Amino acid sequence: MNNKLLLLALLVFTGSISLFAQKEGEIPTAVFYNEVNAKLELVPANRFYEQNLDVQPIPDPKPQEYDTRDYTINPPRFDARVKIPTMPVDSISPILPGYAKLGFGNYGTVLGEFYYTNKRSSKYSYGTHFKHLSSSKGSLQNSGNGQDLLEFFGSSYGKNSTWRGHVSYSNNRYRYYGLPQDIAANNKDSIKQTYQLFHAGVNTVKTKVGDKFTYNSGLDLYYLTTKLKASELEIAWNGRGDLKLNDTRSAAVDLGISSANRSDSSTLNRILFQIKPTYKIIQDKWEITVGANVNYSTDTLKGSKGMHLYPAIHADYNYIPGKIMLYGGIGGGMEKNTYRTFIQQNPYLGSDVPLAHSNKKIDVYLGSSGNLSDKVSYKAQLGYKAYTNQYFFTNSATDSSKFTALYDKAGVFVLDGSIFYDLNQDWRISANYIYNAWNTDVLAKAWHRPASQLALGIQYNLKKKIYFNAEMYYLSGIHGLNLESNTSVQLKDIADLSLKTEYRFSSSFSAFLEFNNILSQKYQRYLYYQVKGINILGGLTYSF
Repeated sequence: MNNKLLLLALLVFTGSISLFAQKEGEIPTAVFYNEVNAKLELVPANRFYEQNLDVQPIPDPKPQEYDTRDYTINPPRFDARVKIPTMPVDSISPILPGYAKLGFGNYGTVLGEFYYTNKRSSKYSYGTHFKHLSSSKGSLQNSGNGQDLLEFFGSSYGKNSTWRGHVSYSNNRYRYYGLPQDIAANNKDSIKQTYQLFHAGVNTVKTKVGDKFTYNSGLDLYYLTTKLKASELEIAWNGRGDLKLNDTRSAAVDLGISSANRSDSSTLNRILFQIKPTYKIIQDKWEITVGANVNYSTDTLKGSKGMHLYPAIHADYNYIPGKIMLYGGIGGGMEKNTYRTFIQQNPYLGSDVPLAHSNKKIDVYLGSSGNLSDKVSYKAQLGYKAYTNQYFFTNSATDSSKFTALYDKAGVFVLDGSIFYDLNQDWRISANYIYNAWNTDVLAKAWHRPASQLALGIQYNLKKKIYFNAEMYYLSGIHGLNLESNTSVQLKDIADLSLKTEYRFSSSFSAFLEFNNILSQKYQRYLYYQVKGINILGGLTYSF
């Protein structure tokens, strides 16, 4: 036991090295311009592979489980939190390790994809994946875009631990087409933007069954470059150690550290460190986790820099076993914002984006989840979050075709509810609704953040031969701000309906057809950036 406690202490100690050697730059403490969106909560790093706790994991290639919807190439159509869980689809064949896919659509859309992995093995797995998706045209002039991805991955399964590695390269191409059309036509070359991202990661998890002490750890490196001569290098490490004290008591510590260096017309070095020790008690109908979240940031923006302490309390109560679970908690923490995470949400950022982490001072929530019947399940949650230095996207003051962000103190009341109906193994219906009531300090509105988000989904499997997937997303209450003209615009509500179907001729050959934005609503998720109308994509998949 002493050795295990010592190992846990060493894990905490190693994450706390070199926190105070970082010099701080200067950023004014008023309202700032920036683009932001992503988080580094105290959880394992967002790597390509999730942790696998099985002693002998078995890779099971699923060639048909791809998604050709243009999420990353167009501006995000809806907030990433709006997700519909899909019904699991059987693999075309569990013994076929690879597939090749080719598709074509309107707007000059071309899809090519290749995937290959080894067959089942209790000792290792490896594979590669390539994908090209591009559209030569869009709904406006010069709004075509493209994406290329090449990645290699592998895993080693041992008796005591599992190791995974991943290397990838992506090249995403855009144009700043949110301009008056006569100006856009004369600036085809000057409005190009390209993001090239190299990512390498390795992680390990202890898998030996029966040990009281378990751990996982992961290291990721990201290197981003752009056509506009900006770059960012980030090295991020996350880890967790768990110690089982007895059948009803356990202790854990989460650690995370990120070191990011962004270079544009100036250089900015930033470090974010997080440590979260917790203690859990489990009883017959309830369990409670109590702890603290300690964060340190070298940001110079007031409210983000320095040391911060947050509570970390969560409780579950099994009100009706197997039917209704009640839960609640209070927490907080720094939400990581880097140049890379900014462009993942909005690729139309300008140059010299000042960066600062968002300080979530408090996060209070109450909720319930459970099963209304053997076919219907639900989840409902009420919560309130208070931020220092939360970001809101706006069009830039010097160029309205490019985006920046304003930081402000803000709070948001959130209502989040989901319901899932599994009629049988062939049908699934799901719905999710989120209501966000924002209040800001200096800013007039929570710019470009939707007030309401609704997602509906229907999945149908016809005799494991024909697969249908219908989805609809609805967003409302979005306001944009053009700082160049100092005008605000309420964007039209967004209704995006899609239908995807796949027909399997045999175990190795299938055809697919997709209809996206069926209502052909050329909406703007971000001001002046009109998305495609109805777009159709069809093609063939060959598994081998």
